[in-house]
Amino acid sequence: MKRVRFVLVAAGMLAMARPGNGSAQSSAAFARWAKIHAHGLPVSDTVSDVALEPLGRIVGKARVVGYGEPTHGAHEPLAFRNRLFRFLVEHRGFTAIALESGFTESYRVYQIANGGDGDLGEVVRHGITWGMGEYPENEELVGWIRRYNMDPAHRRKVHIYGMDLSGGDTDLLRQARGAVDFSVAYLARRDSAIAASFAARFRPYLDRFSTPGYDSLSAGERSTLTGLIGELLAVFDRQRPPARDEEFGWAARSAASADQLNRYFLASPPYGPTPGGRGNLSPATTVRDSSMAENVRWALEREGAGGKILVYAHNNHIMNSLITGGIWTRLRLTSPPLGMNLRRRFGHDVVLIGSAAVSVSGGLPSVEPDSTGLDAVLSQAGKPRFVIDLREGRSDPGAWAWLGQPRSLHAGIMSHVEIVPRQAYDALVYLGNLSPVRPSHQAMP
Repeated sequence: MKRVRFVLVAAGMLAMARPGNGSAQSSAAFARWAKIHAHGLPVSDTVSDVALEPLGRIVGKARVVGYGEPTHGAHEPLAFRNRLFRFLVEHRGFTAIALESGFTESYRVYQIANGGDGDLGEVVRHGITWGMGEYPENEELVGWIRRYNMDPAHRRKVHIYGMDLSGGDTDLLRQARGAVDFSVAYLARRDSAIAASFAARFRPYLDRFSTPGYDSLSAGERSTLTGLIGELLAVFDRQRPPARDEEFGWAARSAASADQLNRYFLASPPYGPTPGGRGNLSPATTVRDSSMAENVRWALEREGAGGKILVYAHNNHIMNSLITGGIWTRLRLTSPPLGMNLRRRFGHDVVLIGSAAVSVSGGLPSVEPDSTGLDAVLSQAGKPRFVIDLREGRSDPGAWAWLGQPRSLHAGIMSHVEIVPRQAYDALVYLGNLSPVRPSHQAMP
């Protein structure tokens, strides 16, 4: 299996920043509290409904649950996500999941999960982007949703959406034009003249509709392209059918995805060989994370009354906190991540859950652990895996004070992010050790 490694490329070795984390005494107070309040989980992919009940109580009546992974390409967070989603569907009425994957490409995944034709493995490989379609855990997720939906006993079906910018292979976004092509192809089946006009007018620009390609567009060309996308959006607004039309909804949203991409490219600094050498990335990441939040809102609206959605992405997107510390300081990211956007949009209807791990194996990139960081102190709770509701820390002044100060947390494993834990997440799942994604298909328990 092709193994895609997610590594931030930077010139030379990346310096690891360590925030000041207070005294060992205060860390010990939090560790004692965590040991009492941690709900143990089995060290296996098979987790009983009873073991997940503490997470069910943490979720409560929330309509949106964010669950973060500490790094891409690790098996344990993906496997736990799969089991958690099944629990939320079967016992908490959840109806959808949104992944950190391209929106437009996910339509095929959405279709096959609803019983559509095609080879499941091929659809997942091409429909889940950033290389994560190669992960068998993602194929297992889609396969379980498909089996659930094809069971006639389940009258309400479960849906899967990509919420990220379309066209994601790497940060180059070379396939971004697919968002425009998808929308124009829909119009061609409804109004060939309008579609032909759009295709001709877009043609000079779409081969350069990517991170490096956008730099070659003049100011006038960028203005023309922006206007064309605006016209495309307006056509869908005018032609909105009186009754719900699923294909129309996806095509219209794909046009909105093209607009998101255009705003992302406009906000991006000139493309350079390394992320750290490209200038201020915050305006572009602001567009990306706010776009993901917009797409989650769209998906939840489609789910209608009673709809509930699990949102799965990297910890750095899920958190309700600005990203600082480690290499993130060098990248000058001060933009609100997805979790902050969701909190602003949905308030108390959102629960944000991060993941923590203290070690890696099997060739995953690693750094020397921070002995005073959140991961390391959680490892002192005396359980190999567990879930803990950080909001319960209010009952212990020492623990609550410790949670209210900046702490380091593994981010991408090879660096750390600095967070205020009680602000960033409502709860944490501690996974202990992380190993690479499975090399072969294993059925979802």
